[in-house]
Amino acid sequence: MSNTISSSSVDVKMLDDLAKFLHEAGKKNVHPDIKKVVNESHRLAAKPIIQGARGRLKKHKVTGNLAKSIGFVPLSTKNQLRSKVGARSFGRFKGYHGYLVNRGSVVRKTETGANRGTMPGFGYWDDTIKNEGRTSESQMTKHMQDGLEKYMQKQLKKIKIL
Repeated sequence: MSNTISSSSVDVKMLDDLAKFLHEAGKKNVHPDIKKVVNESHRLAAKPIIQGARGRLKKHKVTGNLAKSIGFVPLSTKNQLRSKVGARSFGRFKGYHGYLVNRGSVVRKTETGANRGTMPGFGYWDDTIKNEGRTSESQMTKHMQDGLEKYMQKQLKKIKIL
């Protein structure tokens, strides 16, 4: 029993250290290997969210453009490590109306009083995050820990400590 408690507290400490490291790494130039590990972890975490959102949109399929537009975009720059998952609206993707399908809209009228309609919210994105969010977060954390451990072992071998 005490083994389980100590190993979980060690994992929590490792996660805290990892979070501090990544926060600090985002302020400085990031080594390409670390950037690769973080982007791969984000991409892995995005998979269940993308699949869940696309699955929920099958019920709401009109043209399928919104479901096709759900995807992953790495936004890593020289000084930041981040990414985005959601409806993409650039290039050939037509996901510009993703927020309307999720949240809906109120009754819209023109200045002359003509009714331009309303759109009921479908909540596909909120449901996806609620259901698949924890799974993807745990996958990302595990993958990031493994990747950073491999990176550290590689660096230690380079300087011949191991």
